[in-house]
Amino acid sequence: MKYIKSFSALNESNSGSGNASFNWIIKQKNEKYFELAEILQSKLFDDLNIVATTDEGFDDNEYSFYPHHKFWSFRVAGVVPIRTSEIGDFPINGIYVYNISRDEKDEFYNSLISLKDVVNNYLDKELVVSEELIDVDNFDYTITLA
Repeated sequence: MKYIKSFSALNESNSGSGNASFNWIIKQKNEKYFELAEILQSKLFDDLNIVATTDEGFDDNEYSFYPHHKFWSFRVAGVVPIRTSEIGDFPINGIYVYNISRDEKDEFYNSLISLKDVVNNYLDKELVVSEELIDVDNFDYTITLA
């Protein structure tokens, strides 16, 4: 019974829900993505004029509202694009890069892959990249850490 009371006292000192105890895991994972964004910005995005998301949005019903410029965004709980200031405590689970043209596709991909060792050495994580053809001339990329 002594141990149960100790556990109870420890559990009562934790304010918030049972999930609050895992917030440090989410913050640690998000920090890795913030650091990854800094690496990508300085070593790749700046060179190819890929900007961070601002107020871009997608309207499936009207193609004219779909953004056509190159930009990147964090992926948070299926909400994309999302500004960094709006992430809050939600877990980041990737970085999206939008609208890489067919002409820049090889340069972008090769430069991104060349950063695998930098990411591994700095973040101790593996860089995982997937590519999706959006229309005849543009590709989107999803970048995650494993």
